Amino acid sequence: MHTPIPASRSDRLERHTAALRPSLHRYLPRFFCVAACAVFALSVARADYYVAPTALGTGAGTSAANAADYLNTTAFWPAVQTALASGPQTVWFANSTTGYTRGTLELAYMGHPVNTLTLRATTDNSVTLKADGLANILFLKGTQNVVIRGFNFEGTATDNGLMLWSRGKSPCRKITVMNCIFQHLTACGFGAISPATAFDVLIDNCTFYYNGIDPHFHCVYTENSSQNVTIQNCTLTNSKGEYVRFRNDSDYGMVNNCHFLSTSDTYNAPFISVVLYNTIAPAANEFFSGNFVFTNNTFKYTTTGVPNDGYGAEGHYRYAHYFYNSGFETPAGDALQYYITAADATTLNTGTAAQKNAILKPRMELDNARIKIYGNSYDPNGYVATQTAYRCYPGSSGFNASGYSTAPVNISNWPGTATGFVTAPMFTNGTFEALGSRLRKWVTFSGNAPVGVVGFAPVTPASLKAVRLARTSNTEFGHWIVGSYTATPQTIHWLMAVGNRSGTGVKAKALVYHNENTGARLEVAINDLGQVGYMNGATFVPVAALGTIAFSNDANADGDYIDAGDTLNWYQFRVVIDYSTGTPHFDIARGNANTQSSYVYSASGITSWVGAVPVVGSKIGLLSFANFTADLLVDEVW
Repeated sequence: MHTPIPASRSDRLERHTAALRPSLHRYLPRFFCVAACAVFALSVARADYYVAPTALGTGAGTSAANAADYLNTTAFWPAVQTALASGPQTVWFANSTTGYTRGTLELAYMGHPVNTLTLRATTDNSVTLKADGLANILFLKGTQNVVIRGFNFEGTATDNGLMLWSRGKSPCRKITVMNCIFQHLTACGFGAISPATAFDVLIDNCTFYYNGIDPHFHCVYTENSSQNVTIQNCTLTNSKGEYVRFRNDSDYGMVNNCHFLSTSDTYNAPFISVVLYNTIAPAANEFFSGNFVFTNNTFKYTTTGVPNDGYGAEGHYRYAHYFYNSGFETPAGDALQYYITAADATTLNTGTAAQKNAILKPRMELDNARIKIYGNSYDPNGYVATQTAYRCYPGSSGFNASGYSTAPVNISNWPGTATGFVTAPMFTNGTFEALGSRLRKWVTFSGNAPVGVVGFAPVTPASLKAVRLARTSNTEFGHWIVGSYTATPQTIHWLMAVGNRSGTGVKAKALVYHNENTGARLEVAINDLGQVGYMNGATFVPVAALGTIAFSNDANADGDYIDAGDTLNWYQFRVVIDYSTGTPHFDIARGNANTQSSYVYSASGITSWVGAVPVVGSKIGLLSFANFTADLLVDEVW
């Protein structure tokens, strides 16, 4: 029996958003990549390292007999990071009867875009990780291309068993968790595994068993624009909250061939949920994304009693799949509407799939052509009350739901059943047309968030929205690239205009990163003379073949470039990058002013980079735009 959770902690969990995630670092040990690696005489070409609960022998990590302390983040883990530049590396965790219990293992800004880091139990499920009383057991922060295999996560960590979190420009990307067991995490308040703004995550053949302090816990808690998270071949038994949750613009999620089981009323939460918690006035700032596949799973509740879940009037419902918004309605004027009327509820309960889609697709961005649920097996005793449900509920937000229907509705006949998974495009909001917020999927890394302006015209298809980086703030904002874009060459296009400005030097850049952790990238740049070129380290190199652009003018200084007397000159740019050769290189092209799909100026074979030269097999990881005391307008990125 657990001590009841204090009301203050319950409130904190309910309000858990991306804005709260940065607070985690206050409670965790810092990992300094600049630590003195010379303490360990390790060859950077090594492929195998060894750790134990405490250091053995010399503690150098060069053999099982000389295993390093697994928490040695001052020398051992930086040495492993250095070795990753030379090839894939494996860190073996010695079997232990006492377990690895001395604290949180935090790996920050580690990994390599091409070479994989594997964390491996010497024998699957013979290595137990604990961090009792601390926030996380294993924390990957801004760490990419990691395989985690064969561990048991147990004990009284308070937030997460495994936390996956992008930080700054460094993504948490390409993470595989396999053959792991997450059990009796009885103090955890968020997730056994929590991808928070994480990408390309595979959770395979894992077991989740009797976890969670209360209904805020989830076996897999995916949130805040995470993409390409796949859970497959897993067994999930008795979770205090929804067993798998996709929250706030999480997209391209798949759950396949998994087994969900609740054996008592305490664990009668929905099995898979897609949820929003819009608790911040005056309108929703969390949104549904619309690409999910839930297939070939089994769902079973074994009890019929009243759920004992602490949710009060809201209650738990025995749903296999649950789409849910708690809190305020969506912003006015953007066509979204999460709340439903009594008439809507009737249609959603009794209508055809097409009739239901006519409500869910335009108003909630839930389209059964992109949300597919099929091949599943549901509780043969009938205790799965509804296979798929939709609900909006005021929650604790204070939203006045008068006149709306807040009861769950049965949409089990609505999801698509056609095989095939819609894969993520390179840019999921490259047009800035996403409803609710035109910056959805984009991140502001420095300076002030871009502001909205009218899209460039004439563009086909019509561009309604663009963004402006205001000259009053030097800003960098960007979009991580999700998925396996390994084709060579790799190509990005965009439309851009440079407006009112002051000072000399570079005024605008497009930055294409091949290693965000080290800041390695190429940069296309425009200076105060309108010359187009690239950056060679910190030096701007104008390219005569790329010509000179004409600047735009906001004559009345009202922030847009469409009034009488204003001048807007936008240009289509293209960069083509070949990472496949021993001498990686890129080409830059641009068109004439206000002309689409026309590249009349070009320069090829450029081999100048900012930071490290890409290795063979690199790929685009992040595209960002930056301004320097100049208005920079961006539209239509693809």
